[in-house]
Amino acid sequence: MTQGYAKAPTFTRTTRQSQEFLIKQEIFDAMCDGTSSLSELSSDSEGEEKDLITAAQLEFDVNHPFTLELDTKFMRIDKRLVTDKMKDHSREISFKGSYKHLDIMFTCVVPSINDSYFDDMNRYEWKMSDCLLPCRSMATCISHFRSKRNAVLNEIIGDTSDQAVWFFIKPYHEKGTLANYRLSKRRQGTHIEPLYILQIAISLFSALKDAHALGIGLVSVSMDSLWLGLDGVVYFNEFKSCVYLQQDNEQLPWVDFDLLDCPDIEKKRTKEQGYSAETDVFQASLIVLSLMQKCQSKLTKLVVMGEHQVDILRNQIDPLYTSILPAVEPGLAFKGEERPTASAMLQCFESMRYRALA
Repeated sequence: MTQGYAKAPTFTRTTRQSQEFLIKQEIFDAMCDGTSSLSELSSDSEGEEKDLITAAQLEFDVNHPFTLELDTKFMRIDKRLVTDKMKDHSREISFKGSYKHLDIMFTCVVPSINDSYFDDMNRYEWKMSDCLLPCRSMATCISHFRSKRNAVLNEIIGDTSDQAVWFFIKPYHEKGTLANYRLSKRRQGTHIEPLYILQIAISLFSALKDAHALGIGLVSVSMDSLWLGLDGVVYFNEFKSCVYLQQDNEQLPWVDFDLLDCPDIEKKRTKEQGYSAETDVFQASLIVLSLMQKCQSKLTKLVVMGEHQVDILRNQIDPLYTSILPAVEPGLAFKGEERPTASAMLQCFESMRYRALA
């Protein structure tokens, strides 16, 4: 599988030294040329009729109508949970559903104790989803609405509160999150095919390139915020974390820059000067790198972030991915200005896939 990849020297570390950076940049530039595509298939069983409820059993707030003219009598929700995430400011519970014969995802957002900006947060998520609608690889919302509490809703979410909740309707991706996919592979002791990693990288950096072109940073770029489709594409799903790039405005209360997966000095600069596209590139590169981990490796991270450099733990990376690593490494440069743009990273991965399939 690896024989079609371009050969490149193996680097020892990502450092600040300008000479080493120029060597890496030269190799990275040489790798950028070409395009292609790939998909990987999966299947899932249908929910039983007894687990389905109709949208008519939920009480929609008429002050927040559907953006699209969806006829609720054709909507069905499978009350068996797909995901249930407790976050700092809300609990998000996702269910598989259908509209006519199309699979959709219902995400119910329940307020936490600190819910003073709960409605603002959900309106912002819808706004950002709408802004990113032209972009590739986005799990953009089909519609959204508020729902009053009733016995049916309280039963399926296991909550007896009388506070209204928000529902977001998005496309359904039956392979789940990228985090769950990677975990299942590790439990099976099997690696991810190199071509499939390239496909994931291409879709991820496609999303970044398009969002950055609109002046928007994704911020919460993680395996938990990416859903994996049957077409082998990852879809970004965390729109309330998105911010406008390089704007020194008031930080959104539900976005914590201390949780960014990047060097500490970069977190500090982000809080002072605003979010930059380079941080998106770093976090996305970390995701691609983590997919290359040896099955027997027990580490949670494959890099060590020091005060002046980022070191890649090469002995934890499967040799199967030796030819892909040089494409990932520039995105992990310590200095943001030394990282390629999302567009350049995308071009490099597309070129590698093209040559691998040639």
